[in-house]
Order: sequence, then structure tokens, then C-alpha cells
Amino acid sequence: MIASWVMYAFGSAVCFTGMTLVIKKLFLMNVPPLVLNMFIFGITFTGFIIWNVINKSKIHIGLSVILFLVLASVFAVFGNYLDVSAVKNAPNPGYAGALKATQIILIALLAPLLFNSNISLLKILGIILVLIGAAIISIF
Repeated sequence: MIASWVMYAFGSAVCFTGMTLVIKKLFLMNVPPLVLNMFIFGITFTGFIIWNVINKSKIHIGLSVILFLVLASVFAVFGNYLDVSAVKNAPNPGYAGALKATQIILIALLAPLLFNSNISLLKILGIILVLIGAAIISIF
């Protein structure tokens, strides 16, 4: 049986593939990155409000959670701007996506320190292979 997180990750990959290709098309239609992000995330925000209302989600958050939400949002604003700018300027949006995927290196190496997650030698080998792939894409 495949773990649920694996299915979610593959589903996410399909959705973000579609989003990236649509974003590239919008850039070819001369939509500026800031305007594009404003609309995509404004519509996304509205969608999540509707989803939470339909699910009757209870929203009870404390100050420490709010601070982490603000921090995540700051990272999201700059990260998404840089992401769509990379997609806009890359000759193939897949190249930008591949280099963005190198985030797994930082996540995998920082998670054991921050969350007491485990990391094995085999996983470290996988990280090294990701670095090699990123180097091939960005250099050649």
C-alpha cells in the first residue's frame, strides 16, 4: 500500500505542472509577474475561504501560530515572485522547476535539526544526485 503522503505529493506535482505551464503561457501573453501573482493568489485565497466555509472549519489560532503564519507568508510572497520570474525567464519552464526542486536539499538537511526527523545515507545520496542534476541543467 502506498502511503497517503506519496499520493498527495504526486497529485501536487500534477497540479503544479499545470500551474507552471499556464503561468508560462500567461507570460507569453505579456502578463507581468506581480499582476500574475496577485490574481493567482487572490483567487486561491478566495478558494480556500470557500473551502473552509463548506467544511465548517474551526479557526482557533494563538499568537505564536500567527507569527509563524506571517513568516510563512513573507517567504511565500518572495518565493512565489522569484519562482514565476524564473519560469518567465527560463528557456524551458521545466528548467526553473528543476532548480527550484533543489529546495529539497535544504529541507532534508534542516528537518533533522528543526523537527528531529531522520535522514539516512541513502537519502543523502539522493540529495547528491539532485545537486548533480541541478548542475547539469544550470550549466549546460
